[in-house]
Amino acid sequence: HPNICTMYEVGEADGQIYIAMELIDGQPLDERLAQKGGGLATESVASYGAQIAAALAHAHERHVIHRDLKSSNVVVTSDGRVKVLDFGLARRLWDEPDDANATQSMTLTQPGTTVGTPHYLAPEVLRGQNADERSDLWALGVLLHELASGTMPFKGTTSFELGSAILHDMPSSLSERVPAGLRKVIRKCLSKEPGERYQRASEVGAALEALSGDPAEDRLDEEAAPLHTAPGAARGGHSARKLGIVITTMLGAVLVVATVALFPAWFAPRHGAGPPKSSGSAGADHSVAVLEFENLTGDASLDWMKRGVPELLGAALVQSPELDVFDAQRLSDLAATASSGSAPAPLTYPFLARHGIRRAIAGSILRSGGDLRIQGRIVDTGDGHPIHSYAVQSRADSGLFPLVGRLIPDLQVALEVNLTGDREAEGWLREITTNSADAYRLYIRGHQSLLASHWREAADAFEKALALDSTFIAAGSEVSGAYWNLGDEPKLSLARAAMRRMRSRADHRGQLRIDLLESVVGNDPQTLIRSASELVQLYPENRFYTYLLGRGYFSTQQYQRCLDTLRPLMEQRYAWSWTYVLSARSAAALGDSASARRAFELGFEVTRADPELSYAYARFLHAQGDRIRGRAVIESALRTPSLMENPVGEGELRLERAKDIALLGDTVRAWKELQLAAALIPHDDEAWAETDSLLRHFKRK
Repeated sequence: HPNICTMYEVGEADGQIYIAMELIDGQPLDERLAQKGGGLATESVASYGAQIAAALAHAHERHVIHRDLKSSNVVVTSDGRVKVLDFGLARRLWDEPDDANATQSMTLTQPGTTVGTPHYLAPEVLRGQNADERSDLWALGVLLHELASGTMPFKGTTSFELGSAILHDMPSSLSERVPAGLRKVIRKCLSKEPGERYQRASEVGAALEALSGDPAEDRLDEEAAPLHTAPGAARGGHSARKLGIVITTMLGAVLVVATVALFPAWFAPRHGAGPPKSSGSAGADHSVAVLEFENLTGDASLDWMKRGVPELLGAALVQSPELDVFDAQRLSDLAATASSGSAPAPLTYPFLARHGIRRAIAGSILRSGGDLRIQGRIVDTGDGHPIHSYAVQSRADSGLFPLVGRLIPDLQVALEVNLTGDREAEGWLREITTNSADAYRLYIRGHQSLLASHWREAADAFEKALALDSTFIAAGSEVSGAYWNLGDEPKLSLARAAMRRMRSRADHRGQLRIDLLESVVGNDPQTLIRSASELVQLYPENRFYTYLLGRGYFSTQQYQRCLDTLRPLMEQRYAWSWTYVLSARSAAALGDSASARRAFELGFEVTRADPELSYAYARFLHAQGDRIRGRAVIESALRTPSLMENPVGEGELRLERAKDIALLGDTVRAWKELQLAAALIPHDDEAWAETDSLLRHFKRK
């Protein structure tokens, strides 16, 4: 093959065994890298890598595995042609004639020994398994990383440390100059499990040849690319009866994990609620973000673990007063706040570092035979480099708790905290969450349904989880949200009673959230102010809590404090409509009609004519005598696409339109609009009393 050094003869002369081989006029890649003092140009990396892959493909097709591919065994000629040398450790595979499935090997080493150069050894080889074609592709990935960066992807001062890094750590970061396409090829070659790598060298060659080689192509490396998308942040406003707010007593640690967009409508009075800020008292040196894990098993039925693992870890870490833990909700809030009303900011390591989050926990879920494996790292967000790696493995049928329980001691050491005291980690974890792995799995399913506004599916999953563990605080809390949106008052009443009984088992933050929910549902503004004030201090980036604090002030007629509390949210162009409704109503109550109108206009612009805000704005304009502008607001809102998701808002708009038409003297059209409004507005909505009164008035006439 043109990319493999030719062997002309093997023989013996004067008692010496010799090999006569092709004389190659060129330079080994390790020498070329040493002269450069860093990585090679992308075009060179792609070209050399494709040629090496072609050489391996030729060898593999003939059942030959190199087993010692490295930069010193690859020479580049003066015309840029790659030559792969030294098949001295190669292993040959062939099929026995009497058994097509029998594979044997012929090596130059004794059975049971590990061969190859340590930096290039694949994880399965270090575990004592036989090398195959995919082990060569691992070595090719190491070589590509070396060519692109000038450094090895795994390091260690001893062979033990190096082997541990290969088995457990993520490869070191590549610079921003390395295009995304090349990074993707390298990452796939360096997958820990052979089944997740390329399966043939020709696939690697094709991927490298497909690269444009343009150095300007997609500069973002894995530290600058989005780690995950802030959930739900692109969603718009919701009906007051839709769960825009989920208060989650998450897994006993009571974490808020609902999405930003889903927060607002939960607590609308049945109108008015929305979100807010975070920081934590621990300080930047003790802040840690828990990111969504990757499911690399290829089994979609395990996708729930992508959120389940980090939420379970977050539930454990939040028990430490020394840590400032950023879970999915806090990260989502942070991304939304930083976006200033546009698309959520991508959650990259540099983004986290800019916001004072020093460390991030990331990881993957893999399958190894009949086992599940959690493999992860703690990353320094400042430079994107791992500062600690961890990995645990257990039988797939043993469940999630044994896996995460085994991680806890390692994380305690790495983060320098004591979470469990002298307790065994798995038992402690079950105590602060749930004792039933099946209940936890059902909870995650219900939680995802809740975030997708599938209330009945969510309620069913939570009910099944609570049937397995009636003391599961997270499920008990979130089922209340599902019942609220379903309008199931009897079940909501029972769920609230159960939450009150479980309150003593929750930590302080969890108790605050339970109190917050009770204060909103039970219309207790003083408790709302108390609990929201504390939560704002604990989670300053959560705009939901800031909004609820402003709502508490509005409910107690502290209008100036309401305005002062909500002003930062308006400056951030926060998309929850009731921020502007309550600000405008507070300004109007203080006699400042001009400021009230400006608040409504800003809200009308930010929320794109949200139906409920438009209803409140039209009422304000009609009261001010500006019926022309009020009529325009109503007509614009009735054409907005969000109306389809907000039947209550549509009903309110039609109520206001009916009143306006009646004043114009068209009672027939007004009656029709009023009937439409009555069919859409629930009897517990604040607009129902006026609707009912007008219905009676029209009927009498």
